[in-house]
Amino acid sequence: MALTGQELLDYACAQFENGSYDAALEAFVLAYTKEYEQEWVLENIYNCYMAGNEAEFQKSYEHWNTVDKPEYKSLALDFIPYREGEYYIFDKELKSFRSIFLADDLQNVTRQEEFRQAEFSALAVAMDWDWSKLPEILVEAEFRKIYAVCQDMNKCASFFKIPELAEYAQNVMLFSAEKEFQEFFHEHTSVYLPKIFMGVEDKKQQLITITDKEHEYRLTPEGRNADNVLLTIGIPTYHRGHLLLKRIKNLLSMVYDAEIEIAVSKNGTELYQEEYRQAAEIMDARFVYYDHKRTLNTVENWRYVVEMSHGEYVLFVSDEDDVVLQALEHYFRLLVDYPEVNEIRARTADQYYELTTRTYGKKGLEAFENTFLQQNYLSGLIVRRKDFIQEDFVKLDRFLDNPYYRDYSHEWWCVMLSRSGDNLKEPVVLIREGPSEAGRDGEIVLQPYAFYGNRLEEFEGIVDFLHWFMDGNTDGLIVGLNYAIYKTMYLFNMARKLGHDPEHFNKWVDRFVMKAMEAVDGFDLNEEQKAGVLLCLRDCCTGALKEASDAE
Repeated sequence: MALTGQELLDYACAQFENGSYDAALEAFVLAYTKEYEQEWVLENIYNCYMAGNEAEFQKSYEHWNTVDKPEYKSLALDFIPYREGEYYIFDKELKSFRSIFLADDLQNVTRQEEFRQAEFSALAVAMDWDWSKLPEILVEAEFRKIYAVCQDMNKCASFFKIPELAEYAQNVMLFSAEKEFQEFFHEHTSVYLPKIFMGVEDKKQQLITITDKEHEYRLTPEGRNADNVLLTIGIPTYHRGHLLLKRIKNLLSMVYDAEIEIAVSKNGTELYQEEYRQAAEIMDARFVYYDHKRTLNTVENWRYVVEMSHGEYVLFVSDEDDVVLQALEHYFRLLVDYPEVNEIRARTADQYYELTTRTYGKKGLEAFENTFLQQNYLSGLIVRRKDFIQEDFVKLDRFLDNPYYRDYSHEWWCVMLSRSGDNLKEPVVLIREGPSEAGRDGEIVLQPYAFYGNRLEEFEGIVDFLHWFMDGNTDGLIVGLNYAIYKTMYLFNMARKLGHDPEHFNKWVDRFVMKAMEAVDGFDLNEEQKAGVLLCLRDCCTGALKEASDAE
């Protein structure tokens, strides 16, 4: 038998006196819904449950850093504290209790797969006002920006006075109408457009249409804003305009605009000039093209890609390789989540196919170990532009006669950057290599720089580098020497397997052993330290010679 309003009120008062505040509130609300002594009941609910919490609600709301939010005193909803993390929603306009909001349940919401795949981009949602109906959207504000067009701005904003929503609120922005949504993105062209859309189909489609229109505007000179470019895709190119056009065609299909830039540094004046002319005439404001109108050395051209860029980070890409556009979301997320990192080695489909585990290197020796002699391929290397510029790598041009610097200048850059920031090796494929010009018929062609003699010269260049870079850092020297020995023998073995002078492989290994022993003697190491490096030399060479013998 249902209790009368008076019985509910008597029960509520008794429970409150006994300290059973949850049960008392339930009874007070039931009495109110029966329209029994509503004014007195509501006054007591506010005095007993809200008075001590109002300051915290207001503090949470004022801390919400967004534009054009309603004033606190005008908010239409109040949230009456019930159990821990639970609130009765009271509509002050309708003077009625609506439902219970379970803030703590947000911790248990399972993220949708669509959101997991689109790791970085903002989400736009068309909604009524009730966040309790959209917990899967609200929790996404922990990971991305949320732009909500709500039918009732006042009620929608009210939720952000709940203290438990403070961690989500900072990434939420509300609009009262689609026109206001469009005007915001049209005026703030450096703000990234949302790429995920939710809501009732017709309303959602309106947001998509608006966003598509604004994206097209941002591809024009008038709509371009490079103030907030997160990543520049930098392409140094030399006498391969036909390949460059293919790379650009892929990149211009991206859905990104303010986040991204495509920067091309054109080197050389002889081959494929018509294709380069076509590239220079591409009308897309994300595309930055510079023609030096002369021939540069390789190091200059690579370096200029960074110097001409506007992005916070620069991704190097060869003019024969494609960026896997679907992977950009992942790498955008990495760049935002790891501000201490100034260098990332991304996995590529071929050259770095064995990169299957993320490895993090802390600034200093750990970062050095994570990058030294591991950047043989330029494509897929991401650097933080500010740190790169501050290093002033032009000063390294005095080492242009060093084979290691001349052929692998980016190796030097990465090692030097390890002193100023952390680094990452990331196993998500970002680059899909194209067929090299030398091996276009499918065969693997060994280039002259990979011959034994040239690898010996590179080793000598690495040793000279270690003398200069380590400047007496014994721990770093030992790590560097061991890596150099291992890498050189690995490259020797690769050249042999590809058919380079296998008859004289043993003699070349003997020559390398002599060079390596001379190098070890040239460093200020104690006998125990020298013995450790020579043990590495013995093991590497013995293994290579045995493998060669077994292959005969």
